[in-house]
Amino acid sequence: MKKGTGDTVKEIRTITIIIVVLVVSAGLAWGLRNGIHDPFNGDQDTFSGSTGVSIILHYVDGAEKIINPTTHILTASGVTPLVVLETDRKEITKISYEIQIKLTWIGDLESYSLSGTSIKPSIRAMKDLDEPTVNTPSLTKGEWVTIVTDEVSATDINQIAQAHMDADGEIYFDIDSSVKVTTVFEDGATDSKSGTVQGIVKLIYATEPLQATGITSVDVSVEVDFLT
Repeated sequence: MKKGTGDTVKEIRTITIIIVVLVVSAGLAWGLRNGIHDPFNGDQDTFSGSTGVSIILHYVDGAEKIINPTTHILTASGVTPLVVLETDRKEITKISYEIQIKLTWIGDLESYSLSGTSIKPSIRAMKDLDEPTVNTPSLTKGEWVTIVTDEVSATDINQIAQAHMDADGEIYFDIDSSVKVTTVFEDGATDSKSGTVQGIVKLIYATEPLQATGITSVDVSVEVDFLT
């Protein structure tokens, strides 16, 4: 029986599919023999993660405001979320902050370390503050853990501001954080990744009798970054 055009097209498609499958299979086999990564067999003994900074404003009336970007979803395109929040413009007693990390991994994780991590709080253009202690809490895969908790009082900020400025004005509390995470797996393999984030608190301080004295918060910005 004479084959119709439709049958011929089907055969061509079938042959094409077979050729493609054979080429892919042959290429994959060649790659495995020559040490090229197999895309169908995921990496082992590796991790991915994020780092972020959170800021807590403590007001004189006892209330608190937490600015925390770690609850935001990192976009698939890799855009780093930045949260900028205008505050209640109330006088504060202190600013506390946290540096956090979140890891997920493939393989049997034995331990991790934070060597090379640098946390630098400062009153911008005025004074660097003491670096806080960095902790290595237990990890739960895919959950945020806090590696740094520290604070600065409004009294200290005011004293620094008055020592460096002649008039009432704006002052910035900055936290620059560079985090390097190194993981060790049970088979001895290691993996390292780094990320940087910044937190900024814009403040107004006033000393004139007719003005509200003390440190007043204006706005806050905080970030989350991928570990790469």
